[in-house]
Amino acid sequence: MNSRLLSFSAHTVPIQGPADTRWLLGPSPAAAQLWLQIRRVAPLFRTALLLGEPGSGAEYAARLLHDLSHAAHQPFVMLSAAEAETHFRSHPQPSTEGVIFLPELESLSPAAQNGLLYLLRRRTSRSPRVIVASSRNLRTLVAANRFNPELAVALGAIQIALPALRDRSEDIASLAYNALQLCASGHNLTAPNLSPCLLEAASSFSWPGNIDQLRAVFDWLMETHGNEPVLYARDLQSALTVLSQSASDSNTAPQSAEPRLVRLDLVVREHVHSVLRACQGNKLRAAEVLGISRSTLYRMLDQDAPAPEAGADFAIAV
Repeated sequence: MNSRLLSFSAHTVPIQGPADTRWLLGPSPAAAQLWLQIRRVAPLFRTALLLGEPGSGAEYAARLLHDLSHAAHQPFVMLSAAEAETHFRSHPQPSTEGVIFLPELESLSPAAQNGLLYLLRRRTSRSPRVIVASSRNLRTLVAANRFNPELAVALGAIQIALPALRDRSEDIASLAYNALQLCASGHNLTAPNLSPCLLEAASSFSWPGNIDQLRAVFDWLMETHGNEPVLYARDLQSALTVLSQSASDSNTAPQSAEPRLVRLDLVVREHVHSVLRACQGNKLRAAEVLGISRSTLYRMLDQDAPAPEAGADFAIAV
C-alpha cells in the first residue's frame, strides 16, 4: 500500500544541540568517506542530493549537513511528499530561511516538483538550502517521465552517496550496541550483553532495510528479551523472522470491500493502529507499509492522543 490520504503539518525543528550522528559513525572506510563528503559539502551547498537505499540514514545525514552549515541556527524543515505539495502551494515565494529536507524525492507530485523548481529559480541569499533524498537515480526517473528534467539538473549538482549497511560491516557491532542502549534507556532498563555469535551473525547479515531495519530489530529484541543477561545469534534470527513475517502478513491482509460511512480521520487512525499491530509495533515497517516517512508516523501518533483499543497486544518500539 502506498496511500497518502492526508497532508500533515510540516515537521519544523530548530535544532537544539548536535544532530544524532551515532548512526553515521564507525571504523569502516564507507563511513569515513561519508563523513568526508558531508564535511566538505556542508559549508557551501545550496542544494544537495542524498542517494542511497531506503533506511540508509538520509535524515541523519541531512541533519548533519544542516548542523555543519552556516544555516545551523535556522530551522530544519522536513516535508513528506504530501506535505511538500501543500507547502509549495502555500509558500510560493522562497522566503523561508534555513534548510528544507525532502526525504521522498521520487514520490513528489508534478505540482510539488513545479513548486520546488519555482523556489530554486528565484532563490536569493536568504532562500532556504534544499536537501533531497532518493533511492532512485534521477536520470532513470526523468527517462520514465516521472521527474522534471530541469529540476533533476538543479538538484544533482552536489550528490552524496549513502552507503548501504552491508558495505559497513565493520560498523555493525557498534550500531547494534547503540540501538540496544537507546531502546533500553528509553525504558529505564539495563541493556543485555551481545554475544560474539550474535555480533558475528549481525555483521554477516545483508540488512536490506539498512540502519532502519537494524534499529527495528534491536528495538524488538529489547522489548521481548530485555530481561535476559545475554542475547545470542538465535535471538537475532528470531527477531528477523518475526518482523519479516509480520511485514508479509500486513501486506497480504484482506480488506473489506464494503465502504464504511465514517469520518476520514477515524478511518486513518484505525488503519494506522491496525498496521502497527500487524507490524508488532515496529514503527519503521509500519511507516513503509503506510507509504509515509517514520517522522510523519510519529507526528500522527503524537496528534492522536487516544491510545489504541484496550487489550491491544503490542508494544510500540521507539
